[in-house]
Amino acid sequence: MNEITKILEAHKAITRIKGKEYAPTSAEIQEWIDANNKNSIKQYSRKAIFDELKNYCHLSKKDDFIELCEWQNGEGFDVEIGTNLARRFQLTWGEFEAVKTLAKQLDKYDEEML
Repeated sequence: MNEITKILEAHKAITRIKGKEYAPTSAEIQEWIDANNKNSIKQYSRKAIFDELKNYCHLSKKDDFIELCEWQNGEGFDVEIGTNLARRFQLTWGEFEAVKTLAKQLDKYDEEML
């Protein structure tokens, strides 16, 4: 929707409420447009945590890191592993539970083989 159409729509909506003879101010029109803008950008903060990869992996180098950032909707998180291979992927909490369960099974399998 172009700007003129938005202004006309705002004017029509305001005069419908306040009367045909009312002349809305530019501030009123802008306020209506802002309140009714369906394409507005939303800004929010996300929970994130960062650590050096050397605390978890003996193969890591000096500047390697891992960062997890929870999705805004809380259904999962982004993972970034900063190494010379630079990996980035996403997991839902259910997928994460599956990885943890399977990793435990692999660990048990290793113990049984010894």
